[in-house]
Amino acid sequence: MSTEAIPLIGEDDAAELEHHRGAISSPVESLVTELLVALVVRTRRPLYRSGPGTLLLLSSLGLIVFAFAMPYLPGIDILGFVPLPTSLLGTVAMIPLLYVIATELMKRWFYASNPSTPATDD
Repeated sequence: MSTEAIPLIGEDDAAELEHHRGAISSPVESLVTELLVALVVRTRRPLYRSGPGTLLLLSSLGLIVFAFAMPYLPGIDILGFVPLPTSLLGTVAMIPLLYVIATELMKRWFYASNPSTPATDD
């Protein structure tokens, strides 16, 4: 995630606005990725076999919905957020899903190669 500050953008500067669309998608993608990967690494078992608790699941889903909705909220343009193009939304949704798959595969490899690692959820 970039630590670069995103300046306010005037409506007359379309090129600058397009540049910052990508900068806005990065925090959305980052938050969604972090939330989903946290659901994967919390347990030794595969995510599909060990679902999270209700509170964790609902709070994670709520934050994911909020992250995607944030650029469309009224008045958010004061902070420099702009709505993301539909094509970018698909990419922003796909990258975290690929991270989840990669994390699940790495977790499986880790526990297979380290059988003495204690299970904390069995």
